[in-house]
Amino acid sequence: MATTIDSVLFSWNDVEQFPQLKKLQLVLNVLPYQALVNQLAEQRGRGRNDYPVEAMFRLLVAGIVLQHPSAADLLRNLHINPLLANVCGFNPLPFQQCPKQVFEKTSDGSWHLQERGYPLRLSLPDEWAFSRFLSACLKLLEEHDYIEDMFNALRDELKAMLSDYGVHLGADGKKIDSHSTGRKMKSTGQPSDPDADWGVYEKKGVNKKGNAWQKVTRWFGYKLHAISDTVHELPVAYEVTRASCGEQPKLREMVAKLKQQDAELAQRCEQFSADQGYDGDAVYETIRETLDARPIIDNRSLWRQEKQDGNYDPEQPILRMLNGGKAVDNILYSERGTVYCQCPSEGELREMSFFGYEKDRNTLKYRCPAKVNAFECQGIDACLAYAKSTAHHYGRLIRIDLDEQNPRIFTPTPRHTHKWDKAYDLRSSVERVFSRVAGGYMLDHHFIRGITKMRAKIGMSMVIMLAMAIVRLRLNQPDLIRSLVEP
Repeated sequence: MATTIDSVLFSWNDVEQFPQLKKLQLVLNVLPYQALVNQLAEQRGRGRNDYPVEAMFRLLVAGIVLQHPSAADLLRNLHINPLLANVCGFNPLPFQQCPKQVFEKTSDGSWHLQERGYPLRLSLPDEWAFSRFLSACLKLLEEHDYIEDMFNALRDELKAMLSDYGVHLGADGKKIDSHSTGRKMKSTGQPSDPDADWGVYEKKGVNKKGNAWQKVTRWFGYKLHAISDTVHELPVAYEVTRASCGEQPKLREMVAKLKQQDAELAQRCEQFSADQGYDGDAVYETIRETLDARPIIDNRSLWRQEKQDGNYDPEQPILRMLNGGKAVDNILYSERGTVYCQCPSEGELREMSFFGYEKDRNTLKYRCPAKVNAFECQGIDACLAYAKSTAHHYGRLIRIDLDEQNPRIFTPTPRHTHKWDKAYDLRSSVERVFSRVAGGYMLDHHFIRGITKMRAKIGMSMVIMLAMAIVRLRLNQPDLIRSLVEP
């Protein structure tokens, strides 16, 4: 049975009826790509302009927004979708070139002027033309990172639209496999992706039985380092390096660069969260001194000597004396910074009550749990005597100077508090940013070799992520600022 299809001439001009293409058009209206396009046009000079530079760049953006896994898939869609061609700036109609006039010799020996026509020709690029355009873009990006300029411009606009953008930050790294096995070729002695190298993730610990364990993950490729807003789940800064690049040194560089590029945004930061991989003295110092923020970082196992003891009980916390054992006292602490008092009379171990961080003194304040929770303690007199205090109505008071203690153990927001747990839970939003880059922006299905291509791919994904958020805010859709798929 035949089906009748009604068509309207030039109906592809009405983009409003196609939500995905309308979304692409809105993103293109937000992207500040004119500097890159102008530079590409200047390099092209007075050569052939069959495929305008701006239209080619808009097609590149369309491949990311419309989630095409490869350039070939994008071009196939372009050649069958006149609406997409129109949005990008190409003429979807075929055109007829002017006929060529030639002299032909007839059978009687005379010459006559003849016209030879050309077949209809599409104004749409093929794979060869698109590949040449990508090569020109990559060569230009090696001289100057125009993608980073676009990212910074969109970040400034987003900062003006969201007053709390950048208040809660988090950092993490993601492994990125290269489209190469990493094996060296016999002919050159190099892998097919010479820019990539091997990266290793190691996790170590001690189980409940006191036995050490280790988990090692290896991959060949690159690493994406990102600082993101953990409330809005939007990137603030990013870097793409070889897989062997350390996370802690790169984070310190990124924080310093962020402070230099955007001091206002860096000043907004109040909390900075990260996982155990960033647990290091230099990282804590950078966060507190450069950003003046509270580090929310889970610390790794620090005290191994006690765990190797035959009397180690994994159910009980390892405790050390707060004053380093220089004098007899009953105040102890764990490697996670929890402070305890041991009753001098009964020997019972009790967690002291946290009474806040005193910023002017840079100290943590703890009070006697018996006085705070209103129960009787038989050893309060001896406890006060250790501190040479007579404040029986207030109880023992402990102040921990953060300048004198290990920053990996004692932080302005202690790890045993509900506030720290709530702030640390926000850190998982950085992983969700990576998930969107890997899934929605097709980073897990790439065919890329070379760090310049990888940086361009990830950079454009980050740029479009911010552009999409701005589009959603302009449309009064703040609940969809993280969505790429939703029309």
